[in-house]
Amino acid sequence: MTDDEKRKLAHEALLKEMHKADDLVEKHSQLVIAITGAAFGFAATQLDKPRVVYFVVVLGVIVAFEWICKIVRHRQIFIAARNQLIEVENALELPFQTVRPLGKERLLFSFNGFTILLWFAFALILTWGGLFSAVKTGWFNTTPMSASQVIESVSKELPAITGVKSATWNVLSLQWNNTARSYELVLDSGSPSGKWDITYSTSERRLTRAEKQ
Repeated sequence: MTDDEKRKLAHEALLKEMHKADDLVEKHSQLVIAITGAAFGFAATQLDKPRVVYFVVVLGVIVAFEWICKIVRHRQIFIAARNQLIEVENALELPFQTVRPLGKERLLFSFNGFTILLWFAFALILTWGGLFSAVKTGWFNTTPMSASQVIESVSKELPAITGVKSATWNVLSLQWNNTARSYELVLDSGSPSGKWDITYSTSERRLTRAEKQ
């Protein structure tokens, strides 16, 4: 086998390697976008359940980070195959080059499909962070909770926290903290468990503190 024949075989193999890296990134991106869209849709229906949204946010960030790793890895494979392909084509002295350009350098990055996908992946992470902050601060809770709603919600959560399964909780005091957007309560079950200091966040719609006096 002559050197030109070897170079032609290498040329075909390198072209296939480049197309394979490109195709894998495209298929993986489609899968990630589908998963992310479904996750956003599910989170939108659970805005009144912060813990569920937080779980979805963590999952979404993990998926986006894994996507970034895949893009970087396949980009490295693509560029390595491309550089070798240029050397082979120069050695074969072809009248034209089959290697497509990566794009002009902009802000230390070559403007191409890989870079655009990386930007999009980072934008997804920022969006998940924005969703987390919005839920954490209660931005989506446009309807404020009344004191009676808070007492009802607290009464449902207390049995699991205090261990008192059947008791009538009496509210001894109830104060609103406007800065923290939470209610400070003192409740008494009339049982040996005694009095409890409770903090209920209306932004997160859950107990954030429960201490026995």
